[in-house]
Amino acid sequence: MFRSRGATVLGGPLLRLCAPELDVIISNTASKKSAWNSALQRSMTTLRKPSLDSKSKGLSLGSYLLLGIPVASFALGCWQVKRKAWKEDMIEHMHRRLHRNPVALPLTMDEIDKLDYCPVVITGTFDHSRELYMGPRSQINVENHKGGEGGGIFSNSKAGFNVITPFKPNDRDYYILVNRGWVPNERKNPAHRAEGQITGQVTLNGIIRLPEAREPFMIKNAPDRNVWLYRDVDKMAEAAGTAPIFIDAAEDSWIPGGPIGGQTNLSIRNEHMQYIVTWFSLSAISAFMWYKQFIVSPGLRGRF
Repeated sequence: MFRSRGATVLGGPLLRLCAPELDVIISNTASKKSAWNSALQRSMTTLRKPSLDSKSKGLSLGSYLLLGIPVASFALGCWQVKRKAWKEDMIEHMHRRLHRNPVALPLTMDEIDKLDYCPVVITGTFDHSRELYMGPRSQINVENHKGGEGGGIFSNSKAGFNVITPFKPNDRDYYILVNRGWVPNERKNPAHRAEGQITGQVTLNGIIRLPEAREPFMIKNAPDRNVWLYRDVDKMAEAAGTAPIFIDAAEDSWIPGGPIGGQTNLSIRNEHMQYIVTWFSLSAISAFMWYKQFIVSPGLRGRF
């Protein structure tokens, strides 16, 4: 019987001679396989659970700049909260003064400058030859004191002017300015309202008013043409030759054919609550979007 040649070789002295080398090769292969398995497991663990360090290090300069949107809008919301409290305090202060009993006109400008919206009573005479006209503007409703906006081409109200007339109090040696009230445009000329031009001594109830600031983009007053769009008391007094004291005549000062008194605008806009809601909403929405973009979805950071 013949034996296989391969069996004879493998079972012979050659196999015994190569056995140590085969053990080394097998051992090296097993250790390399184990090392690859360990590395693979570490890689999978890292992919499944990214560390906090990798997240924080991935935020770019652009992401921090975008974070300024919710921060800035939150700050503006806080500012509007303060503005709302200031406006409400101012309105309350104005109404407290308006409900005081009328007092005599103070003697000094320092006192007058502290009495905006304060009721006063004065007795004296008008000088109709030096009238000023402030407008165009619509008539203020004397029942709720609303209106008085500029009578522009888009205004639904009838345009007219407030008639500002120099007035000499009996107890003073100078004139002051009195806003007698509103007249329609066609009665701006004194000749068209002669019956309403008061002569002789008269007693008036009125409200002290301080200068008002020019609104942004509003046309400036033109004293040389007797055009007054806003209440610049100093310039008006200079033009009319009076002291810089301005009083709005009360509604009971009206006489037939004359200007309609009570043209003090007591309707002060207070829209700060809607500004508060707007800014805080923008802050919350933009903060949530930033969190989703740069914290929850770190894989998208590279786009910025």
